[in-house]
Amino acid sequence: MLLPVVLTLLLISKPVGIIRDAATKIISLITHQAPDAVHFPIVLAVLLVLAVSFLLGLILTSQVGSQSSHGSSRPSFSEYLAMPQ
Repeated sequence: MLLPVVLTLLLISKPVGIIRDAATKIISLITHQAPDAVHFPIVLAVLLVLAVSFLLGLILTSQVGSQSSHGSSRPSFSEYLAMPQ
C-alpha cells in the first residue's frame, strides 16, 4: 500500500531537484543575486513541474493530441496472427 507512494515520490524527486537547480540559476540571473542567496527555489521548481505536467495533459487531451496518439498505434504481432486472411 505504501510502495506506490514511495516510488512516486522517488520518481518525482529527481526532476524536481534538476528543475530546482535550474530555477535557482534563473532566479539569481533575474534578481542579480548569488545563487546561494536565492530563497525558496523549491517552490518555483514544484510550480514549474506542475505547469509542464498541466500543459502536457492539455495537449494530450486536446483533439489534435488524441488524434496523434491514436494514429501512431499499430497492431502487435499477436494481433497480426489473429487477423483473418
